[in-house]
Amino acid sequence: MNSKRKVTRKLYGFLAIAFLIVFAGNVCIAEAAESTNPYSQAVEEQMPEFYVNDFAGIFTEEQKNSIISKSAQLEEETGGIQVVISTVDTWGEGREGEDYTYAMYNQYKIGEESMGILITFSVNDRELVLETGRNMQVFVTDAQLDDLSEGVMGYFSNDEFAEGLMVLQDDIIEEVKWAVPEDWKSQIPLTTVKNETSNVDATSSNSSMLVVILVLIAILIIMLIITIKLKHKIVETEIERKKEIRKLNRLEEEYENYKKDVKFCLDKKNKEAKEQEDSLNKQLVEAFKNVSILENQYALLCAWRERAIALNPELDSEIEIMIENEFKDKAAIVDKEIQSCINLAANPCHIEVFQNAVNSFEALDDNAKRYIQSDIKRLYEYLEKSINMKAEIEKQEATEVAEKACNEIKQIMDKYSVGNNENYEDLVTTYQIYERLTNLQKSVFPDMDMIRKLRNLITSAKRDCEDVAIANTACDKVRKSISGIYNADEDDLDKLKNAYKVYNALSENQRKYFDEEVLKELRRLLKQAEDDYDREEKRRREERSYNNTYNSGFMYRSMGNTHNHRPSSGPSHHNSGYSSNKTSNRPSTTIRLSSSTRSSRNTSRPSTSTSHKTTVGRGGKASGATIKKKV
Repeated sequence: MNSKRKVTRKLYGFLAIAFLIVFAGNVCIAEAAESTNPYSQAVEEQMPEFYVNDFAGIFTEEQKNSIISKSAQLEEETGGIQVVISTVDTWGEGREGEDYTYAMYNQYKIGEESMGILITFSVNDRELVLETGRNMQVFVTDAQLDDLSEGVMGYFSNDEFAEGLMVLQDDIIEEVKWAVPEDWKSQIPLTTVKNETSNVDATSSNSSMLVVILVLIAILIIMLIITIKLKHKIVETEIERKKEIRKLNRLEEEYENYKKDVKFCLDKKNKEAKEQEDSLNKQLVEAFKNVSILENQYALLCAWRERAIALNPELDSEIEIMIENEFKDKAAIVDKEIQSCINLAANPCHIEVFQNAVNSFEALDDNAKRYIQSDIKRLYEYLEKSINMKAEIEKQEATEVAEKACNEIKQIMDKYSVGNNENYEDLVTTYQIYERLTNLQKSVFPDMDMIRKLRNLITSAKRDCEDVAIANTACDKVRKSISGIYNADEDDLDKLKNAYKVYNALSENQRKYFDEEVLKELRRLLKQAEDDYDREEKRRREERSYNNTYNSGFMYRSMGNTHNHRPSSGPSHHNSGYSSNKTSNRPSTTIRLSSSTRSSRNTSRPSTSTSHKTTVGRGGKASGATIKKKV
């Protein structure tokens, strides 16, 4: 274990060093590339109005005031989002519109937290370029801006540049209000860096950033090592917890078995006591009947006696002599029987003879017992000794039978350490060996712990059999659900999810008996259905985006300037993978306002004062992914 940990630590060390070397090299390369980056070129200084930088002079003062008012109102309502329009006569010799617009965005620092959009237009080059901030692309994609710009191409084709830019501004502002939530600051990427007060030059900033990054990497490695150790500790703790849970479960099972044994014994004793009580009640009822009969006979005899005495006064003494002689005769018979028993030795085979003699003695009347001459105490002693001898013999025989049954059960128990569905029948058959023993044989059984263990195994095996039955039932349900499905799509998703819920509802032990082939097929079909759902959901989102932009540009297309639109989920117009001349005929699912309707609606809002103060950027950085339109 120690050697394994050492190897792991060495591996982490080598990985950390390699990562630092690669990262430092990448930073140096990035610094070298930054010095020759065409995007770092200088552009014209921003105008005091900031929201509109009309270097080409295509806007009237009234149009400028309208643009500034709408952009200022957007910034105030959204808490820092800026939309800026710039026009130039030409990009300049050897310069591209994308490079120029990217550099202008960064120099003007448009939008707080890089939440801004820059619209630039070159009159001589007849090119329209849109640049979005790094974080603005989270909410407004290049595909959406591309569709919005397509909707105003009719203006540019008719050389109505100012009107086209103003309509495009309206569409973009409306799109921003629709797509960006009010709490956008809490949803932008956490890695955004605020550069509002940065006045340090590029070289020192990169060096400082490199040092900070290296320190952060070192901290990250330390945290990674601590996390791994904590994870190992958590895993060990979880293992110990599971062990304790299993131990607690075993104790609970044993406790339940003890409760069952006690309940069984109590029920048995209660049953025996009830049987004895019923027997005594029957004997008592019978005795009451006999007493009633005897009372009647006694009354009859008393009546006869009185009549006889009345006829013969001396009859009473004669009767007494006759009764006394009867007592003597009965005592002589019993005395002879007792005397013959006393001459025998105490032995289990003589118990019946001794018991009959005792019964004969106890059946005598007390007056007759006075004439017994034999030693009745010796008779009782012989009877007791004989009974004890018989009990010892029976106990010895029961012990032999119990030991034999114990050995037989032990031989079978040695084969099984756990109880499951495979050995359930054998365990039940083994327990029947113990159940066939008599109560005396059970009382001298030499190993009751083994019987308790056998009961626990039977309980576990019975539970396992139930798990097998539940797993088979669930497997049949799942098999029935997926039957007939060979290539799943989103229409089958709910059915497959419900089938998988049937599997998830099984316990860990029940899942062991679930058919692996059925589970494998279910997962395959479920993945197919989920993938198809994701594709369809992506298509629907693109369709909604298309319909939104389609309705936004409907007014301009109705003027004879119909343009093709394309749905796209990619981050850039150039990398979207769709040709600009592809047309989508998907049905509309969402209705958006046209630009003219939005413009008329915006007129009802309180306008911002036209006496504008100088506005500056909020420190935003461009994304580098631009949209370029040749008009």
